[in-house]
Amino acid sequence: MIKLYMKQKHFSWRTRFTITDEFEEVHYYVQGEIISLGRNLHILDYNNEEVAQVREKLTSVIDRYSITIGGQNMGTIKHKMSILKPKYEFTGPGWEIKGSTLQRDYTITKGNQLIGSAHKKLMSWGDSYEIEIEEHENETAVVAVILAINAILNDEKDEDINRFSDDD
Repeated sequence: MIKLYMKQKHFSWRTRFTITDEFEEVHYYVQGEIISLGRNLHILDYNNEEVAQVREKLTSVIDRYSITIGGQNMGTIKHKMSILKPKYEFTGPGWEIKGSTLQRDYTITKGNQLIGSAHKKLMSWGDSYEIEIEEHENETAVVAVILAINAILNDEKDEDINRFSDDD
């Protein structure tokens, strides 16, 4: 199992932050485009090589984000309307995403198999998320899915994803 950590700060002019492991070694850099139509996040590995993108699709009334891994389209995530708990439809690898908007806890499964999860950590300076990934080959994809879900939630709350940042 892989554990990664994403720290959320409350103010920044642009999207730029790191995702680290428990030893604070950088696994990913996430950078947003300052000027773009819709939100576009570039996920870079520790060598600053782009490994994935999360792009907002503006052709729909419902928030949708496409995920590209290594230049290949992995699928699209959209929020499905639900009264009790948020659900996300993810076209692509057959993953199912369930979660709690208020607690910001999510699980990603395929059938009965757990792929990964994200949990908001309480009692920390700023908001911190712990991401758990079961298999190494799903690491980048799970990170991209979690970033897309947070972008959807921030869109719905009329917040800016720039709250994730290493810059003040």
